[in-house]
Amino acid sequence: MVEPYIAITIICYGISEVVKDTKLVSAEYIPLVSVFIGIFCSIISLVYGFDIGGGNAIDIFAVGISSGLAAIGINQIPKQI
Repeated sequence: MVEPYIAITIICYGISEVVKDTKLVSAEYIPLVSVFIGIFCSIISLVYGFDIGGGNAIDIFAVGISSGLAAIGINQIPKQI
């Protein structure tokens, strides 16, 4: 089974790519969109009872923010090599 925070990162990456390809927002706001998607997904995973490593609000937001930023980092790896 895939850990929930890895699944959140994959979801953030996929939605960020769709938003970037459809040009719904400017390219400079894609990381912000990814962070908000990560926070939203982490809240949803808490509501449905998945254990993502924390039980309080600060941990949930930290997991969402780090998952969103990890998705942006994964996107940047091929560009930086």
